[in-house]
Amino acid sequence: ADVFVDGVKLLSSFQFGAVTGYVRVPTGPHLIQIAAIGKGPGAAIITQTLSVGAGGPYTIAAMGTKATKLTLQVFTDNNLVASGKAKLCVYNLSPDAGTLTVTTGGEKLISGLPYQQTSAYEAISAGSYTLNVATSQVNPTIQWPTTLQANTVTSIFSVGLLNGSPKFQLVTAQVPGTPNWP
Repeated sequence: ADVFVDGVKLLSSFQFGAVTGYVRVPTGPHLIQIAAIGKGPGAAIITQTLSVGAGGPYTIAAMGTKATKLTLQVFTDNNLVASGKAKLCVYNLSPDAGTLTVTTGGEKLISGLPYQQTSAYEAISAGSYTLNVATSQVNPTIQWPTTLQANTVTSIFSVGLLNGSPKFQLVTAQVPGTPNWP
């Protein structure tokens, strides 16, 4: 898809499940339109006005399915550094996954995270982990080996469908923690 902000193309050929870096957008309301590649904002499948506040980063995700109507959901991020620690946040963006639970080494980090919600930011020791992500709708647990760096924020996004297309997957992004809001 192509993503337009106030009629100007911001992202081109944006693939399902892709995560971009942060983009600075002026404070205030903005018309966001998402259209098939090359179709232009007049053929948008999502048209929504979102307001951007001053002083913090946001994550915006397209949510839903063609059958349930696609909308944009705004999440306020907390990328403040946890000195010497890694921060982890999980987004449940999969419409049919039920709730998510994330464990590692027998310890629950996140429990019962519902669709369209994000977890609290968990500050944990930096290091190598195997995170186990379980949905309430299917028995197999997805194991995700990762290295969480000190002074970073790692986000895990569950996207797609357990029973349909595009298929359920975990997508991750890691950014440096900030000492204060930009």
